Amino acid sequence: MGKRQEGAINKSDIIKFVLVAILILGGFVANYYFSTKTHWSIIVLGWLILVCIAAFIVLQTALGKRFWKFVREARNEMRKVVWPSRRQTFQMTLMVIAIVIIFAIVMWLFDGILLWAVKWLTGQGG
Repeated sequence: MGKRQEGAINKSDIIKFVLVAILILGGFVANYYFSTKTHWSIIVLGWLILVCIAAFIVLQTALGKRFWKFVREARNEMRKVVWPSRRQTFQMTLMVIAIVIIFAIVMWLFDGILLWAVKWLTGQGG
């Protein structure tokens, strides 16, 4: 027997995904059945439990393990980021606001000049 391809999904993973689909479908059926007979908080609690079970099952698959590894690595990279201080953030925000205002004024003036030119060329202006 040869090596298994990295992107291939094995039979146990397919069974797990089918189980998750059945659980979610069962959740919709139960939600429809109990929606008029049960308080909404019990339904929400049931959905939370169902989603946690489904997530646990999905994380047992090869795809789920790769996803969880990606999440952990992304979290580690986020810890390495040097975030700006409150003062730097405030200053950059003021700079962005000032640039937007200046650009809006320039565009307004440019629009006015173009409007005047079109009116002059078409003979509609005075």
